[in-house]
Amino acid sequence: MENYEKGKNVSHFDLLKGEPFNTARVLAPRILLDAVNSGELNPSTEIHLLMDEFEVLSAPQSI
Repeated sequence: MENYEKGKNVSHFDLLKGEPFNTARVLAPRILLDAVNSGELNPSTEIHLLMDEFEVLSAPQSI
């Protein structure tokens, strides 16, 4: 395999990180709460929860 390095830990999640993403993650919980309170839920108001899970899963896992 080309460019294969055993034990190399690369996180594709790290490619998503940046200032716009970090700002969105800070604002997202409040936006979700507003959506719940107004009864106007939308799947996009919960995307930060999925991204939080991706971040956990992207971390090196012990075996």
